[in-house]
Amino acid sequence: MKMLEKEVRVLMREPMVIAMIVLPFIIYSSMAPFYGGIAEQTKEAAKLEGVKTAILVCDVDQATRLLLETIVSRQKTNMTIHLLEGCNATSVLAEGYDIVAVINGSVLRRSFSTALYVRGSIEKFTKTMALPATASAVFTDLLARGGEEEVNMTVKSYVYLNNRLYSFEELSSIFNSATIMIMALFFILFPAASLGAVLIGAEREERMLDVLLSLPVRRRDIALTKATAALIVSLLAAASAIGGYMVMLTRSGLEVPFRFYFTTLDIVLYAVALLSEAFFVVILAMLISIFTSTIRGAQAVAPIVAFPALIPFFMLMTGLPLSYKTATIPYMASIYSVLAPLIGRNYAVVSIAAQFTEALIVAAVFIKVLESEIAISGPETLKQMARRLRRRR
Repeated sequence: MKMLEKEVRVLMREPMVIAMIVLPFIIYSSMAPFYGGIAEQTKEAAKLEGVKTAILVCDVDQATRLLLETIVSRQKTNMTIHLLEGCNATSVLAEGYDIVAVINGSVLRRSFSTALYVRGSIEKFTKTMALPATASAVFTDLLARGGEEEVNMTVKSYVYLNNRLYSFEELSSIFNSATIMIMALFFILFPAASLGAVLIGAEREERMLDVLLSLPVRRRDIALTKATAALIVSLLAAASAIGGYMVMLTRSGLEVPFRFYFTTLDIVLYAVALLSEAFFVVILAMLISIFTSTIRGAQAVAPIVAFPALIPFFMLMTGLPLSYKTATIPYMASIYSVLAPLIGRNYAVVSIAAQFTEALIVAAVFIKVLESEIAISGPETLKQMARRLRRRR
């Protein structure tokens, strides 16, 4: 028991270990508004409040036309339903309608097929994915009541997103593939951050950092050499992890149809995005680990640097608008690159360029720190800052 107490005390001496313990609570608790936003979008889809809906009369007999007119006049839902002439659903969506139903069939045969078109939004993606099922149930119920007898109803759903039409199944598959690719990001971020931090932490603990900095070698070369070494090893580890992950999915019978939705250029953008974020976390982890005194403290830097990558994904799914400004948020490059089939490649290119720029800025700061006294007195500097904060409180 005394040995355990000793080990815990040794670990808790490192401020980075304490930060590693506290950070997950801060990050996950800060996600409450994001999860709340997802829940709110689901409720909006279920209520259908304020949803502007059109039923297009296209190639139906007179009896069916009269049935549709009766349904629209008597419907009691939260939707606003208009009966319009025509067959082009996408042009009606462009006019501001949220849902367009194109109904074919005959009331006399008690058989209908409905093509349901939903105007989608990345910012309201949860609502977009929930609307087709909710609207389909409402239309099926309305037609069944209007026909006064049981009807055979088939529904095919489509989503109009970013000026392109997707089947609901296709959109779900793209999003699931993108989610898997985003999760694969952590296969490279954690090894990259851990290796970058340990390379500095080991030098500090072995008292070799001051010797290394006294050599006639440019600090820039020291920083870039260590960062490159960490990147190479972390990329090899990530390739191994992603390869094993894909084998697991394949053997589990879960098909991830990347080749159907992601072109070679999309995959290249995704790879460059991963590289930009890995470079960013390696340099950031090395900078933070300057303030640690042991390898234990340096290892605690990895989750501190990698965990925040979760936040942009939830921000995007709960209302963060697509713009070139949001593309500059750190860790957004991989997200925009995997969403390229839905939103285009321009955002991904801007986000990757921004991520590399941010990594270079952190690298410049790290080199400046290596050239200063902080490189030697980092842990003591951090302790002094902590003491000053306690005095002010």
